[in-house]
Amino acid sequence: MQNPQNTLLIGHNVFRLGLGTNRITDSESAKTILREAVKKGINFIDTAAAYTNGQSEEMIGTTLYPYNNIVIATKGGMHAPQFAVDARPESLAKQLTLTGLSLPLIKVC
Repeated sequence: MQNPQNTLLIGHNVFRLGLGTNRITDSESAKTILREAVKKGINFIDTAAAYTNGQSEEMIGTTLYPYNNIVIATKGGMHAPQFAVDARPESLAKQLTLTGLSLPLIKVC
């Protein structure tokens, strides 16, 4: 599935198609979707702390960790369910703890 025409180089080869996880919840079907996407070559996953009140990041962490050749993009500064903007440092620190993703830190690019 991956060849030079289908990938982008951003420090890692990343397949041009990614998986958005805004609707991923704590369910067996979500785990299946995540596993199948990676199995089929998707290695870029987009998430945010506000997606499904954190369930998206938790499902990614419990299903795919340890991450092998997977790039995860996360965001902060918004609160579900209205996605109200709140980019105060204390809010970002709370949202970007990455415990759901099972990561000790994020690389800011």
